Formats: sequence, structure tokens, C-alpha cells
Amino acid sequence: RLVIDAVTGVGSSDNIDTEVASIDIDNTTSGGIVINETDAISVIELDQNGSGVVTLDAAGTITIVNGTAGVTAMTGTVTLNATGGTSDVVINEDIITMGGLIDIDAGQDVISTADDDIMTTAVSGTNSGAVDIDATRNVALAGDIITTGENNATADGTADDGGQVNIDTTDVTISVVNITTSGGNA
Repeated sequence: RLVIDAVTGVGSSDNIDTEVASIDIDNTTSGGIVINETDAISVIELDQNGSGVVTLDAAGTITIVNGTAGVTAMTGTVTLNATGGTSDVVINEDIITMGGLIDIDAGQDVISTADDDIMTTAVSGTNSGAVDIDATRNVALAGDIITTGENNATADGTADDGGQVNIDTTDVTISVVNITTSGGNA
């Protein structure tokens, strides 16, 4: 298990190549988290508490472990990319970003368990990020996809929009329990 607690990024200037069973990474201020795994990996935590992206590319299956902190980014894009031809992205805990895109790609399936959601919420003055999911075979999400715009703080202003949701599969089926995309209140 690789555990990293950083302040100004983990692999943000040059991605970190790993060959580990699991990761637990927390970055507290700036820079991003950029990891390139050579095979399958379990995610205990990917937590970007400042500005910056969270990117995990793996040649095998990516599993976000149940009962852990999941994946969060304060403002940046979250990218989970399982590149192997039989590789899945298995979501057993929430993926959350504030205004950033959530991009999930799998060589085979994207799967989530009940109550393990994919959420992007707008920060003040911006629209919510989009959710983009691509799988060669199945997309089977028992958890929700939620994109929410920011409420407007002034009486005569407009609220921010919820993000767009795109789900693509080239082979088989798409099954999603709930997709909610909503703008904030004006």
C-alpha cells in the first residue's frame, strides 16, 4: 500500500509511476495528484483538498474500496482511466468534485454499488462540472449521478447550471438508477 500525504502535489509536474496494490493519497493545498499504475489498483483515498486535478491511469482494474474516503477534488477534474482491455472501474465509494469534470473510462465495465455516487457541484460563479463515462462493454451504476449548479447570492442574478452527463458504451448495455442534473436557485 502506497501512502502519501503532500502539500503541493503528487506527480503534478511529472506523473508518478507505481506498481502497488493500493493507494492512499492526500494533497492539502495546490498541485494535482497524477498517478500511472502498471496494473490493477485499489483506491483507499484520493483526496485533492486544494486546486488541481486527480488523475489515475491504470493498466488494470481500478477499485474504489468500500468504507474508505473515496475520491475527492475541491475544484479540479477527476479522471479514472482503466486502460486494459478487460479492465473495469468499480465504484464502491463516492467520487466528488466541486465544479470539475468527472471522467471515467474503462476497457471493459464501469460499475457502482448502491449509495456510491458520482457527484459534481458548482462553486460560486461557475457551472457544475460534467460527468463523462465511457466503457467498451457495460455501464451498470447502482449509485446516483448528481450534478448541481450553485445558487445565486444576489436578488437579480442568475444561478449556475448543473453539468451535462454523457455515458457511452460500444458493446452492450447502460443501466443507471438515477441521474439528477439541476441548476441552482436564482
